Amino acid sequence: MPVLHLADRSVVGVAGDEAHGFLERLVTCDLDRVAPGRPRYGALLTPQGKIITDFLLFARKDGDYLLDTPKACAAELVKRLSLYRLRAKIAIADLSAEWAALAGWGDAPAPDEIAAADPRLADLGWRALVPVG
Repeated sequence: MPVLHLADRSVVGVAGDEAHGFLERLVTCDLDRVAPGRPRYGALLTPQGKIITDFLLFARKDGDYLLDTPKACAAELVKRLSLYRLRAKIAIADLSAEWAALAGWGDAPAPDEIAAADPRLADLGWRALVPVG
């Protein structure tokens, strides 16, 4: 089972009681279809509809979210989400020092909150977010 550490990916966390509603209003994917073991592909757009970054959105059992995004876009994603945060009771952070993105082909790990088949295309294998180390 080939597994690859995706060093060019970052993990951004959105946590808190209002994380679901906050993201629902901002990102392109339907958060009602995101659940532990069922990530979704989405993007954050400018008000004019241009893509800021795309990502895979993972839901955690505790109600928090992890976004697997290109490393080159992580700082801008955190900045833009923080700009829209206003008074929402959430925390937004680049968690790349704590989490790593993996891609694999062949036998996938059992779907759980941070491992599942890639939602974009079955031929892309599976994705997982794992603690660093």
